[in-house]
Amino acid sequence: TDGYIRILAIGNSFSEDAIESLLYELAKESGKTVIVGNLYIGGASLELHKRKIENSGAAYEYRKIGADGLRKVFPKISIETALLDEHWDYISFQQVSQNSGQLQTIKDALPTVFNMVKEKSLNPNVQYVYHQTWAYQQNSTHEGFANYDKNQMKMYQAIADVSKQVKDIVPINIIIPAGTAIQ
Repeated sequence: TDGYIRILAIGNSFSEDAIESLLYELAKESGKTVIVGNLYIGGASLELHKRKIENSGAAYEYRKIGADGLRKVFPKISIETALLDEHWDYISFQQVSQNSGQLQTIKDALPTVFNMVKEKSLNPNVQYVYHQTWAYQQNSTHEGFANYDKNQMKMYQAIADVSKQVKDIVPINIIIPAGTAIQ
C-alpha cells in the first residue's frame, strides 16, 4: 500500500468545515498523507442522501484533496461514483444540523445510505464514522432551531443522546464528538 489514509464524507457544509478546511494540513504536520473526499450538497439531510441513492442521483459536488494537497471539484457526481474512486479507509455520515437531535430522522434514512455504501465500498476493512454536529448558538435565527424550542442546551443534549444511539441503527465504528467539543 502507499501509506495514504483515505477519508470520504457524505455530507454538507458541516463536513466541508470538518474535512476540507485543515485536515490535509493537520495530517501532514503529523507525518501522514491523507486523501480527502467530500460528497457535498449544502444543507443535505440523510433523507436527501437516501433519495439520491434510490434514484442514482448524480447531484453531488465531489470535492477531493489528493495526496499532493491539491483540491479538485467535480460537479454532478453520484455517491456510487465517489465510492468507487478510492479504497476509502474511513467513510463518514452525518445528519443535517436541525435534525441531528431527532433520532427518528436518522432511523428513517441512515440504514438505506449505510447499506448502499457498505455494498459499494472497495475496502472490506473500511471504518464507518458518524460525525456529530453541534448545537446552534443561543441567539441563532435558524428556522430549525425551533425543533429544540430555540434552546441551545436542549439541542445539544438531544444531539448527544442521538449520537450515543447511532451504533444501534447501523454498525458505526467511530463517533466524532464535534458537537460535544464545540459545546
